[in-house]
Amino acid sequence: MTSDQRVFDAVPPSALSVRRFVTAMLRAEGADERSVKNLTLAASELASNIILHGQCPELCVTVQTSETWWAVEVRGGQVLPSDMLEPAGWAFPPANHLSGRGLAIVRDVVDEIRVRDHEGELSISCRLRRIVST
Repeated sequence: MTSDQRVFDAVPPSALSVRRFVTAMLRAEGADERSVKNLTLAASELASNIILHGQCPELCVTVQTSETWWAVEVRGGQVLPSDMLEPAGWAFPPANHLSGRGLAIVRDVVDEIRVRDHEGELSISCRLRRIVST
């Protein structure tokens, strides 16, 4: 398993840095473009939520690869209210809402999501199964 972690300031320009970090790590490990696109999108949405709502000075992003999974964890900010801790409930809001689509997008582009309290901080891990060529 390969793993790398970076800490970013929780400010809007950091979303670009998060995307670059995740993309570079996954490509360096040989991820297919679909996996790179989807995990980069998920990491960007999660980082943006922490930047906008997390009330914290920084966020931490970890990229992990194994023989069977590509994974990204985004950590920072306060733990969510209990109704937000279950990804199955992350639904798209009505079309007339100005925001609130990020978590539903994340749910739709990854195979597995784990939300947990990591020492008082919100931690969301997303995984995609690796495509095995035959």
